[in-house]
Amino acid sequence: MDKVILIKYGELSTKKGNLNFFIKTLFNNLKNKLRDYDVLISKDRARMYIEFKDSELEDIKNIIASLHEFNPMMGHRGCRLTVTYPEIAKMQTRAVIRAAINVKNAHPDWNIVPEIMIPLVGEIKEFNFVKKIVVAVADEEIEAAGSDLKYEVGTMMEIPRACITADEIAKDAEFFCFGTNDLTQMTFGFS
Repeated sequence: MDKVILIKYGELSTKKGNLNFFIKTLFNNLKNKLRDYDVLISKDRARMYIEFKDSELEDIKNIIASLHEFNPMMGHRGCRLTVTYPEIAKMQTRAVIRAAINVKNAHPDWNIVPEIMIPLVGEIKEFNFVKKIVVAVADEEIEAAGSDLKYEVGTMMEIPRACITADEIAKDAEFFCFGTNDLTQMTFGFS
């Protein structure tokens, strides 16, 4: 994961300027994100972005293949993905904070405050598990850059259980909002 640099976050920051925006970390199941992983992670395509060894590409393919699910709505999505693979949250947080620091340095008059959203939280334990990872990496990046960047960590209420325990989650989340699409699907049992 350390080899992956997510440039899109920096581009998003530069385009938004002084506008507030949040960044929702990887939330869909990996099968949807990497549907055609044989094509996405081919030697030639991957090497356009990052220099991978053949064994690293094979490892990535094997991990993705092992995550195949019959019901992705119940499996590796949102914060559950980070519980299994904390390196994903680390990589995304590192990319977001580095991009924000770069934009802040390039535009000192802009008020850059990234809002990092932890998705599909069902209870406070899940939120705090992922938040701890995000805060540790963000603080490490900010200190290493000698920056005074501020950021917030919150969540989107997308699961009925989260709505029922929103009072507990709100104590540790610096912001939250409601994700009506997933919330409606899960409440009514649509899939």
